[in-house]
Amino acid sequence: MIEYYASTETGKIEKITEYGDLCWINVTAPSVDEVDELVGKYAIPRDYITAVLDDQENSRTEGLSQNAVPDLVLMQYPHRIRNSLGYLEYQTFPFSIILAGDAIITVSNSTPDFINDFISDSPVHKIKTTTPDQFTLKLLWYLSQNFVFALNTIIQETENLEKSLAKATKNEQYYQMMSMQKSLVYFDAALKKNNPVLQSMADSNEHFKQKKIDDLLTDVLIENQQAETMTMIQTKILDNYGEMVSSVISNNLNIIMKVLTSMTIILTIPTIIGGMYGMNVPLPGVNMPFSFWWLQLLTLIICLLTAYYLKKNDYF
Repeated sequence: MIEYYASTETGKIEKITEYGDLCWINVTAPSVDEVDELVGKYAIPRDYITAVLDDQENSRTEGLSQNAVPDLVLMQYPHRIRNSLGYLEYQTFPFSIILAGDAIITVSNSTPDFINDFISDSPVHKIKTTTPDQFTLKLLWYLSQNFVFALNTIIQETENLEKSLAKATKNEQYYQMMSMQKSLVYFDAALKKNNPVLQSMADSNEHFKQKKIDDLLTDVLIENQQAETMTMIQTKILDNYGEMVSSVISNNLNIIMKVLTSMTIILTIPTIIGGMYGMNVPLPGVNMPFSFWWLQLLTLIICLLTAYYLKKNDYF
């Protein structure tokens, strides 16, 4: 799918029906015909577009160090999916920006979450398609910010997991933690690949050299470093949680077993007493008036004393 956007005089990005000079072309999961159209119209190397169709494609830049068009910036972005066990987790996917002279082309295999935020916030930031370098860096800032947002989500889920441990007796907490750890592995790899791309952009002699643009590039680098730090910290926290979750679940199961054992002991008392008085053997109090009710009262007292003893000794 190919969509065309252009910025208004106020900086708002709006969708347009056809290509215009200095516009933004957003391409999602391009078909073979769409790839052919873009390659022929903008003289773009085919692999600039098809690279994102491979979810394992590495982050990289091409052409930035040369006085040539088009230039490629390919980075990884986070996207949430549901895994085979039904739990939500993050994975990372490639996102490319192609600076093709009078057009800015972005290509992805699915629509990144940050694209919608970038468009809706455009009236505030007033980033225009007529300034490709500035437009590119602002888009990459939203990409890096998306990592921070995803990490904050994982942090919140970790806190919720911690609260649920008090009653944890199943494997659900394990599966949730596995999903979060898997997400952090993807984040760690992606952020480490994205950082050299940003450094390459900073070293470019042809782009991103104006003062205002250079400051924006610094902001993107800081945002990416923040995401790296958050990933490292959260990874260590979840590593420690692994042993803790195992211990807590085991302890909770032991408590349940203690309660069940104590209840079994208490419920066995009436059975023993009833069995004794049900035998054809002379026993004290059998011929007393209301002997049945006295026996029930005695059984109840013994059960209560046993329960008190077990509770006092922390058996349940």
